[in-house]
Parts: sequence; C-alpha cells; structure tokens
Amino acid sequence: MALVLMMLLPFLLTISTSSVHIFLLQGLILILNLGGVSADAIFIKRFPVYKRFTSTTFLYALTRALMYVVTSFGVVYLTEWFGYAGILFITIPCCVGFLAGVYYFEKIDKEKLDKTLFIPRNSMIHSQAG
Repeated sequence: MALVLMMLLPFLLTISTSSVHIFLLQGLILILNLGGVSADAIFIKRFPVYKRFTSTTFLYALTRALMYVVTSFGVVYLTEWFGYAGILFITIPCCVGFLAGVYYFEKIDKEKLDKTLFIPRNSMIHSQAG
C-alpha cells in the first residue's frame, strides 16, 4: 500500500486545497509506511554479539543524520525544479532499498530454515525405526 501511496503523492499534493487535506495526507503517510518495526529484531540479530549495540546505534544515528540532510536540502530543490513529482526522486530509491533488504533477509532465513530441516539419509538407521 505504501508504494501506491508514494506514486499518488504528487497528484494528491497537487489537488489538495486546504490544510485539512494536507493533514489527512500526512496521516495516511504515517499509517501506510514502510516501517520495519517487526523486522528490526531480525536485522539486529545478524550482527555479531559483541558489536551489536555499537553497530546498530551507529547505523541508526547515521540514517537519521542522512535523512535530515536529504529531506531538508533535497526536497526543497527537487520540488522547486520538478514540482511535486520531485519527491519521487527520494521516495522511490528508499522504497526499492527497503524492499531489497526485506527480500534479502527473507532469502537468508529461508536458506537457514532449509539447512535445519535437512537430515542426511546416511544418518538414519532403518532397523531402529518403529
């Protein structure tokens, strides 16, 4: 749903006529976000135990600092040059990166699950069965 809202965002901003419309649009963005709250635990679990806290807090701070710079400078110039469609220059790469990360972690978990379910034939003794 977030991808659909992202594509419709320039059109919705163009037709908005009052502050109530902008408020409702902001509410939709907050509800239909790409947040990784449920995926954070899986992501953090992949870091080495002794570096987990330092690595994750540094990455979190780095992403926040980068997003502040991108949104404060990038959005102003992109919307000035390209109109509201300039927002797509920021939102589409963010969405693609998020989805690529989700698919990557799903692939890793699937491979891990396949390895744990595999039992070699030589390890089973048929005479001891049943």
